[in-house]
Amino acid sequence: MTDAEEFDWHALRIMCINNDQEFRHLITGLLRDLGVGSTPMAKNGDDGYYEIENSSVDMVILDSKLDGGDGLDFVRKLRNPASTPSAHIPIIMMSTERSLEVVTYAIKQGVDHYMVKPVTQKDLGVSIKNMLLKPPQKIKTETYIGPCRRRLPQRVYGHYEGPDRRGDEST
Repeated sequence: MTDAEEFDWHALRIMCINNDQEFRHLITGLLRDLGVGSTPMAKNGDDGYYEIENSSVDMVILDSKLDGGDGLDFVRKLRNPASTPSAHIPIIMMSTERSLEVVTYAIKQGVDHYMVKPVTQKDLGVSIKNMLLKPPQKIKTETYIGPCRRRLPQRVYGHYEGPDRRGDEST
């Protein structure tokens, strides 16, 4: 899909993974109001992973905190080439946490886009459209398939000193 083409919301299948039922319904309601054709839901990472294994999903909207683990556990599993059915699915993570360290860590683990709650329908729509029209560059290593960290500004990337799943330590 290019900028010149009309954006077809109805053709999209976007899954929301969140342990809070009300929030799942809120996000899927926003997606349906945008015109998204299919909005499957999952209450945890295992259910979401099962859905991805058994049907096509164009994008995942994921909460940072899930029952039985955090959202990054799901991201790491999905981005692992040895175990994933679809490592290239774009992932938007939503959280109330806004610190630079947390956002950078999430991106380094494989999140394509990070949104701080509360989110508006307009912001969600713009984020989805931008990610699908101009998808982030992906890289592949033995243990990771996902967004290229080189897209991060040095001031952001250099801010987090923890482990990087990508294996390549150059910037």
